[in-house]
This record gives sequence, structure tokens and C-alpha cells, in this order.
Amino acid sequence: MTTPPISGPVFAPGADACADRVGRGERLAYLVAFAVLLCARLPDVLLYARFWAEEGAVFFERAWTMPWYDALLAPFGGYLNIVANGGALLARYLVPLEMAPYVTTTIGLLFQLTPAIVLLTARDSWLQRRVVLVFALAIIAMPLASEELWLQTLHSQFYLTLCAALILALDPATGVVRFLRRALLLLAGLSGLVPAALVPLFVLRAILDRSYGRAIDAGVLGFAVAAQLLVFYSVDPSRSYAISPDLFLAIAFVRHIALSILGVEISEQIATYVRAQVSQGHTPLWAPAISIAVFSLLALALFIRRCPALICLFASGCAVFAVSCFGALSDLPGLIHILVHQRYFFVSQVVFGLVVLGIAATGRDLISKVAWVFVVWFVAISSLGYFSTWDFIAHGPDWRSEVAAWRKDPSRPLKIWPTDWVMKLPPEAAR
Repeated sequence: MTTPPISGPVFAPGADACADRVGRGERLAYLVAFAVLLCARLPDVLLYARFWAEEGAVFFERAWTMPWYDALLAPFGGYLNIVANGGALLARYLVPLEMAPYVTTTIGLLFQLTPAIVLLTARDSWLQRRVVLVFALAIIAMPLASEELWLQTLHSQFYLTLCAALILALDPATGVVRFLRRALLLLAGLSGLVPAALVPLFVLRAILDRSYGRAIDAGVLGFAVAAQLLVFYSVDPSRSYAISPDLFLAIAFVRHIALSILGVEISEQIATYVRAQVSQGHTPLWAPAISIAVFSLLALALFIRRCPALICLFASGCAVFAVSCFGALSDLPGLIHILVHQRYFFVSQVVFGLVVLGIAATGRDLISKVAWVFVVWFVAISSLGYFSTWDFIAHGPDWRSEVAAWRKDPSRPLKIWPTDWVMKLPPEAAR
């Protein structure tokens, strides 16, 4: 028997808020607008067609050179990425070579939509007001310095990780929505390593809520993560697997505080200074101190709210951020950067933004008013920098022109995005 989950003084909408609830048709319109917004950020991807980095140079190449069953389950970087493997195989077998990148781009877009779908199908009281739902979608759609993840299958794993964090926090679903959520959890565990950090939180919430449904969720994610770790995982020597507390807190300051409040250009100037100091062997103490202060205030606000959903979101963000830094493919000072390694910080960046939004939406006190100021500021800063993309991410070679030249001379590699990346296909593919 399922007992009600632990609850606290969560905001209960009055008559005016109930009148503001969003209907199904409007939710569908939001999803369409969300998709258009995602595509508009990098229009050249749709105009010229694109394979992004390893998406083409590893996954699509393997789809051409390996039996499909081997390519589907082949690990890369020390783990299985089932979405990237499957996307490359579909692009290989479903369409002509000239159209292949559009298959992976479409799949990438679909997985970018999944966090919005999870929110739009949620029935949690704090997400029912129109203004809250719109701001939540904006936080997911417009995080600064996140273009690296856009419209490709390689990094769909991070959107699935975000879905897992949302599913942990939100009220249990029923019917088709419940099935969809569990499918996303299964794919999350089979597409990357970071979801492993969320398994203990899923188990803990199932125990605290005494919920059979949450236990099933934990079992689905746990099964996928266990398969990932026991069957596919291998130690990658290029990963750090260690990080000092002061460096961790300095990264938190740059990526989650400075970027959210000051935008890309100013925060990059700050990051350059901090990175230079860290490279010389001494982390500026003010950066970790600000991180401790800000996250302590956030934890205090959550303690006052005592809202399980927001506590779970916050715990998820912290866990994902810690694991991402611990296992990053980078020299550690290189993580103190705004424009590179964006994938490692996307999930926690969005989750912390949603936590602040939740604090704003679940009360009418001074804390709520202050939180709303920050939410509006975050979204305003993000919207101003939304189309200011890094050139090497936003532009690249015309795929169809590359294929035409390659068919004339199959010995030449095909240029893909970003600059200086190439793909080599077997000559028989030119026929």
C-alpha cells in the first residue's frame, strides 16, 4: 500500500491560480514552440546538415563498417551510448547518405524535447500555473553556454539524465506517461554514466515515500545502470577521476553562479582569471567562499519550504555536478571555462534554475519574491545570449557538397563539424 509522500508547506493555488491552469491544447502549443526555439538557435544545422564530432567520426563510421548488432552495443569512451549507436544505425540504413545527418539531427531534437514533455505531462501543483510552466520551459530551452549539446545524438544522454532528475522530483505518473518515464529512465542508464549518481536518490525516495511505483522507477534505472557498469564500462585513462574541494567549488562559482547572473562575456573574463590562478597552484579563496555562501542560502530556503520535489531536484543537481566534474574528459583547470566542456554542466545548470523557480512558485513570502527576481533575471540573461553562439559550433561545411565531392573521389575524407573533424567511409559506400 502506498502512503502519501512526505510533504511540507507547499503553495496551494487559490481560485485565481486555478483559473490560470494550462489546458492540453495549450501544452501542446508550448511543446511546438519549444521545438521551434531549439531549431532556431543553430539554423545552419538544418540548412547544411551536420554530423557533430564523434557522432560522425566514430558512431556513423562504425555503422558502416561493423555488423549492426555489434555497432548497436559497441561502447565508446568507456561506456555504452545506446542513443548515439542507434541513431547512427538508423541514419546508415534508412536514408541515402546525403540525408543521413538529418536522421541524427531529428533524433537529437526528439531527445531534447523529452525534458519539456516530462514537465508538460506533470500534474504537480506547483507546475500548474501558466507563468511557472512557461518559465520552467524557458530555463530548459535557453541555458547559456550549452550549444555543444544541440541537435545531435552524441549528447542526448544529458537530456535523458535531466529527465531522470525531473522524474525523481515529480509526483508519480500513471498510464502512458508512466510508461514513457520508465522508458526514458532505461535509456538514460544505457546512454551514459552520470545517471548512476541518481540511483541512490531514487532508492531513498522510494523508501521515504513507501511507494511501489517509485520502487519500480528505481529498479528500472538501477537495472540499466548495472548493465552499463557490469557489461560495458571500462576505465578511461583520459578521465580525471579526482578533484579537489577548492577546485570543485571554484568550478561551481564560474559555471553556476557567475554565468547565471553575469552572462557569458563577463563570466568568461572571470573564468580566465580564476583558471590562470588555479594553473599556478592556488585557487582564489573568494570563488569557493561565494559558492559555499550561495548554495548554503539555497539549502536554507529549501529547508524553510520543506518541499520534497525541490529537495530532490537540488540533491540531483549536486550529485550530477559532482560526478560530471569527477569523471570529466579534461585537465581539471580546463573545466573553469565557459565555452568548452559545456555538456558536463548543462544538467546541473538547468536543475538549479528549476530549484530557484520552485522556491519562487511555492510560497508568497519574501523568499519567494527574491527568488522570482533571480528567475526573471536568469531568463532575461539567457534570452539575450541565446543566439550568440560560438562560431565553430554554429557553422560548418555543407554535408551534401562534401558527399558530392567524396563520390567523385572516395579516397578523400568527408569534412564534418566542428572544423578539422573528418569522417572516413569505405569506398564501396560511394556506389
